[in-house]
Amino acid sequence: MIAGATAANSQTTNLLLGKLLSNQVKALGPRRELRDTEFRVCSQFGDDGIIQYLIHNIPVENDSFIEFGVEDYTEANTRFLLLNDNWRGLIMDASAENMARVRREDIYWRHDLT
Repeated sequence: MIAGATAANSQTTNLLLGKLLSNQVKALGPRRELRDTEFRVCSQFGDDGIIQYLIHNIPVENDSFIEFGVEDYTEANTRFLLLNDNWRGLIMDASAENMARVRREDIYWRHDLT
């Protein structure tokens, strides 16, 4: 039980840190070097920050995403969009086992995720 609570606390801490970093990226304004906007919460590299920068500096008409090859969706480019910005989306993976694992997670039923 303690290990699960520790993992949940770590995830919450990372998400809160991501929200702070997202606010900093929003404040940068347009015409920045993309490398200056990078931060990582759920993505493999600095994609979370780059995506936050882009959605706050380019008009977005539809807050939906599609991501292919997400494995179990623990490390994905769109996960922070879902958690931080309440976007909705479609995710796919060739592995039925990975998709079954995602469907068992609370992220699947708490958010608009297909």
